[in-house]
Order: sequence, then C-alpha cells, then structure tokens
Amino acid sequence: MYQRELAHVTPYLLLAVVVTVLALLGDTVYKHYLARWRPGETPAKPQIWRSPFDLVAAVALIGFAAIRYNVGTDYERYARSFSLLDTSDWRSAIENSDREAGYTVLMLAVKTFTDSPQALFWVAATLTVLPIYAVLKRYSAIPALSVFLYVCLAYAPSFNLLRQSIAAALIFLAWTYLGRRNWLFVTLTVLAGAMHVSAIFAAVAIFMTRRWKLSARTIVTIIIVALIGAATIGQAEVANQLLTAFNPRYEGYLQSGQTGLGAYLQIGAYVVLLVLTTVVGRKSSPLSDEDRQHIIFVVIGIAIMMVGTQALHTFRFSGYFLLFILLLVPNRIGKSKDKLLLGFLAVAGGGLYYIAYLLNYSDLIPYQTYLSFG
Repeated sequence: MYQRELAHVTPYLLLAVVVTVLALLGDTVYKHYLARWRPGETPAKPQIWRSPFDLVAAVALIGFAAIRYNVGTDYERYARSFSLLDTSDWRSAIENSDREAGYTVLMLAVKTFTDSPQALFWVAATLTVLPIYAVLKRYSAIPALSVFLYVCLAYAPSFNLLRQSIAAALIFLAWTYLGRRNWLFVTLTVLAGAMHVSAIFAAVAIFMTRRWKLSARTIVTIIIVALIGAATIGQAEVANQLLTAFNPRYEGYLQSGQTGLGAYLQIGAYVVLLVLTTVVGRKSSPLSDEDRQHIIFVVIGIAIMMVGTQALHTFRFSGYFLLFILLLVPNRIGKSKDKLLLGFLAVAGGGLYYIAYLLNYSDLIPYQTYLSFG
C-alpha cells in the first residue's frame, strides 16, 4: 500500500527536485554575472528570461499543470464549462456565464483558436506560474528555496483553484509595483478581479495593511478578529449579500460548512514556518521593513484560514496572503547565521507538507496526462 502511494506522488516529487535544481543553477549563473560587474556599476535585476535554466524550470511547471488529464477535483468542471461555451455570440456567452467576465472572455479567446479544453489549462498555467516565478526570482534572497516552497505549498492547490490562482498570481505581481508604479498595481488588480472577484478585496487589504506596524498588539488583534469572525461568519448576512451582489454564484459562500482536521494542520504548518524564520535568529538578524510587511500579510493569511475553518470557501481567500511566505522564509534564512540548519528545516517541513497534501487532498493522485490517452 505504501509503495503504491509513494509511486503516485513520485511525479510531483521529481518535479519539485528538477525545478529546484534548475532554479539553483539559474541563481548560480546570475551570481557569476554579478561577479563580472565593476564597483559602481549597476547590474541588471535577475529576470526569468535572462537565465535558460529558470526558463526551463518555469516551462516545466507550466507543462506539468497543463498536460494533466482528469487530475484534481475541479478538472472536469473546468473542462466541461469550456466545451459547452458557444463562441458564436460573445455577448450572450458573457451575460449568461456564472463566472467573472474576464475569465469568460479568456475562455472565449482560447476557444476561438481551438476546441480543446487542454488549451485552457496551458493558458491558465502560464498566467499562474510566470508572475509568481518572476516575483520569486527578483525579490527572493534564495530563489531556489522560494521555488521549492512554491511547489510544496502553493503549486498543487492551483490545480483546483484555476481562476483564483490566476488572480492570486496577478495580485502577487501587482504588489511589486505598489508605491513605485501604482497605475500598474491598479491595472493588474483590475485584471485579477476580472478573473476572480475576491482579488479586489485582497488588493484593497494589501494596500491598507502594507504600512501597519508589526507588534505583538497587531498580531493579537488580527487573531482576535479572526476568532470573532470564525464564530460569527455563518450569520454575516451583510457580507453574504455583498458577495452575492458581485456574483450570484457566491451566494452561500459564507455558509459553506466547516473544514476537517486537515485545515487545522495546514494552519499549524504555516505557523511553524512563520515562527521558524521570524522568532528564531531575530536578535542576530533584525527584521527589515519588507520582512515586517510580509509577516503581517502571512499572519492575515493564517487568520483567514482560521475563519475558513468555519466556512470552507472562505479558507481559499487566504492564498492571496500566504504567497508572501515564499519570500519571507528565504529572505529571513538568507540573513541568518544558521542558514544550513534553517534551510534544512524549511525544506524538510515543506516536503512533508507537500507529500501529506498530495496524499490526502484535491484528488491529485494518480497523476496522468492527456498524452497517455492519445
């Protein structure tokens, strides 16, 4: 039995190893590139397209998600909605769709060129992976570790949260322009909201909380609000009406029922990662302003998961904020005196979380592709 289960997760584990090694090679190439620059000169920032290794890693992540066949609880639903879409009248298709207009337009555009649902998964995977990989490459102190944690913590869930994963990736990218090119932040937020309306709420929350002062009082306040929210979310009629006004299909999202034990284990895993990289070694490596911002975002994500234990669909909203742990953990480890130990613990913890998730959630195993079905 255990051998069969191990065989089922092997493709996912191989993917994690391959893309991490490629990201590591890409980082090595960039360091050699930096070594050639003279003092006083300004080298170019790390970008995916400047490293063939990172390009291959990104393509591998995209391809692995795109060629899957009947993998994931929501696969059939997405494939069916694409197949039933009528491209002869875009206006009627958009008006009659129960999904956001932007996502419907995306489906219509893809179906204009091909009737194969697989094309939609290729496009969705590209729109999800590239923004996230670009941010990790540019803003992580240890890009390879960020990529590994991305695969372990956020990549597999994106198989079932197709629209929201695109939206979360765009919001993650939008954050990098906040305060620098606000028009790009707004543009990407609008595009993300067109994929999934929850992105608008996430962007507003990120904008409003980005300058919050990190303190014990702030964290305790967030947790208390989360506990109150968990206790009352089922009776939050005003919030339910607001969601329904944005899209009727979200009616009842706040009354979607409790989660199981797995949700609490996920909360515990993120708490452990947060404590591991922020509390341990804090005296020898003070928190930067960016570290503090990321901590607040991750704490908000954990708080949303706490609320989500009482409303299953709300749990998914945490993904917008939990992506920042992909930067927080490597950036903290990169400044620590105990890099090897903390790095090992982060890799071991992320790997165990990945295996547990694959074996127990989202119908992700066995992995199979449409190529093997002719």
